Amino acid sequence: MIENTGSVLLTIGALFIFFAALSIVRFPDVYSRANAFVKLACFGLFCLMLGVVTLAGFSATGLKVVVLFIVAIATLPSGIQILLKASKSAGRQIDENDIKDNN
Repeated sequence: MIENTGSVLLTIGALFIFFAALSIVRFPDVYSRANAFVKLACFGLFCLMLGVVTLAGFSATGLKVVVLFIVAIATLPSGIQILLKASKSAGRQIDENDIKDNN
């Protein structure tokens, strides 16, 4: 039962990481790419780490994964924020052609 739960969590996490990578290719500008990437990657990382902890149990490996998860979740949004600030200072603005409204 625990192996099945861990495998399902690993699969869900891998799918969300895949969709995060796909959002970088799919979305039109850097701001929407970063927004989609951070949300999908954080949830995918959460599922991956929870799956590894579920499979590893309460051991040294599980504790290392929990610490790694805390560090990754703390640094991922701030890293994207720095990237967006650099993008804005470089002059990249939201282009009118990037936003298409059907109204």
